[in-house]
Amino acid sequence: MPAENETQKVEAVLREHAMSYPGAHEDFPWGHRAMKVNDKTFLFMTVDARS
Repeated sequence: MPAENETQKVEAVLREHAMSYPGAHEDFPWGHRAMKVNDKTFLFMTVDARS
């Protein structure tokens, strides 16, 4: 299975879990996905294409 598909699966699981926290919302500072509660970031998500 290509690494891109695995990365997408991991990202989906992390996002789902992060969004399950009360008051969690998604933001995109600097073009990266970030999960926040009360405007405090607790997770940045980005993919590094380097191998």
